[in-house]
Amino acid sequence: MPRPPAKNISLPTVSGKPGDAPVSSLQALFRGFIDHRPDPAYMDRPESLSSYLFYYHPLTSAKGIQLGEEAFARADPSLLNLLLSRQTLRMMDWGTGTGGFAEGVIKSLLPMLPENMRLEIRLLDRSREALTVAEKIVGALLADRGVVRPEILHLPRLPRMEEPVDFLLQANVLAEQTDEKEGGVDAALEAGFDHLSEGGLLLLAEPADRISSRRLLEVRDRLLKTFSGVFQILAPCPNGNNAPCPALRDERDWCHEDRPFSFPPEILRKAREIGHIRDSLKMTYLIAQKGNRSPAEHFTKGFRSLRLVSEIRKERGMVWGIFCDGESRHRLRLLLRHESEKNHFFLELSRGEEVRIGPLEKLLRRGPFLDLGPETPVERLSLPHSSSL
Repeated sequence: MPRPPAKNISLPTVSGKPGDAPVSSLQALFRGFIDHRPDPAYMDRPESLSSYLFYYHPLTSAKGIQLGEEAFARADPSLLNLLLSRQTLRMMDWGTGTGGFAEGVIKSLLPMLPENMRLEIRLLDRSREALTVAEKIVGALLADRGVVRPEILHLPRLPRMEEPVDFLLQANVLAEQTDEKEGGVDAALEAGFDHLSEGGLLLLAEPADRISSRRLLEVRDRLLKTFSGVFQILAPCPNGNNAPCPALRDERDWCHEDRPFSFPPEILRKAREIGHIRDSLKMTYLIAQKGNRSPAEHFTKGFRSLRLVSEIRKERGMVWGIFCDGESRHRLRLLLRHESEKNHFFLELSRGEEVRIGPLEKLLRRGPFLDLGPETPVERLSLPHSSSL
């Protein structure tokens, strides 16, 4: 089945009305981000901060909503019940900026939490101006459900962490890590994961470009190595594999998603003005859980889940794509003359979707491709989301 329907997003407000973003200011932000050379102090400049709040904040919040829902849907049930049994849930957001990612994750979680459960949200950033905005936005969302604790981040010095953390968030931080001395970001992330509670969830999101994606995948593999045995990947890697990421074997590869999404007219208008293509919600992400999961489902050999990590490419007489099973990548192809009721879903897939195709060992290999035949079944898997909980 296809993904859940796309959701609309709304512009955040601090003073009561959404603002606008001057083209010149937003264009400077956009160029800095795509060149991986953002102005380190852009959050401290009123015009840049306003532009970020207008354009990038709602996009980051939308990612938080989707990943929050997916984290709850994919979490191990026994570990999830452990989280929900606590009186207070503690969340920490490294490099929170204007609080967009934390806002989105909290929006996804509030309907799922017991009404008497309190939330303690710790927001960390190097910009005092950004923290002021984030505190207002997240505080207004929480209302009387909890407290917000803003804190200036002075890397490489790590903040004190005395209480366990139940949710550790980080969005768009690796993409803006332009100074090698900022390696403290990785140390901070490891320290945060070390302080995650049993069943605690880690949610990371970065832009969908090659450099940002590979940075996140490298962090993923380091966390796997450092926390072997207690680091369980929930998404996007299929089959619950904790293997080293196969995308890192070739420097040309990376891994991201393009999710169908309905953007507000204001965002689309501004995207056109700065030359930014907004046809989907794009991101590289990782959702992981700390603790030992229940015994994983045993898949029949050849019928493991496969995640599409490229576009479905349509060429003369055929369609093909690159799929990952969590350990290796496979180029699967369907010749159009072999299209049938059993495999026609293959033509409709979009990047990030999961399928079961099998058995793979029975597919005919021609050059770099494994060819689907007219009798090869293609099962399109649904993406878990919170409405099923």
